Amino acid sequence: MWSAGFALLLLCILSHLSIALPSRIVGGSFAEKNQFPHQVALLKDEKLHCGGSVLSETWVVTAAHCLLDGKNPYPAQRIRVLAGVLEHKNQTGGQLLKAKKLYPHEAYGNFFNDIGLVETDGRFVFGDSVQPIPLRRTPLPDGTEMVISGWGRTGYNEALSDRLLFTTMRSIPMKQCTEEIGITYHGIICVVSTEAGDHGPCSGDSGGPAVVNNELVGVANFARIGCGVNPDGYANVTNFLNWLDNHTNKV
Repeated sequence: MWSAGFALLLLCILSHLSIALPSRIVGGSFAEKNQFPHQVALLKDEKLHCGGSVLSETWVVTAAHCLLDGKNPYPAQRIRVLAGVLEHKNQTGGQLLKAKKLYPHEAYGNFFNDIGLVETDGRFVFGDSVQPIPLRRTPLPDGTEMVISGWGRTGYNEALSDRLLFTTMRSIPMKQCTEEIGITYHGIICVVSTEAGDHGPCSGDSGGPAVVNNELVGVANFARIGCGVNPDGYANVTNFLNWLDNHTNKV
């Protein structure tokens, strides 16, 4: 259940999508070539829209809200998936695939069940720069450190990052998340920075990965208004294994 306080936060988030839906990593470091071969950029109308992760030759996981125009999915022809690059504006050496069909979670709403899939029209060719990432299939202990990445904004009202960024976050108990932002929903992993200062996802990082030991544990859902002001929320992959497997034929 959402508390009244968190419902108010959600109203603020939904009325300021450009600053509250994750976009660029705040306080991050620049990624190196082939460091995150699972990371993709979702392009809408040829511009950076969200992040995502390669699951197989034809499937990408992202956030449900990245795939929806109101209550309906975007037309698939408006979406492209770009893999194998450090800079989303420089596609040289990357792989750009059209979307065949979009699958936002059927029960998505206000960050509940905020997970989705893109089926690509064509196949990724795996190599050093493009690789699938396995899904975590066991619960994530509180206090686990994870790496997040994306091309989102570098701070409140700042521009998108041209180059892929990453930083380290840590999961916190749901009780702490409830106390701080009023959320009690185990479909979300609440995370905070492991470093001093502002660190975390921002507008444009939505759908991007949270990774532990080369396993996908989370999908970026929301950042607190201001960006870098934790805790932030990632869809808890282990809560959606059946849904993901059923759609992708157990990738």
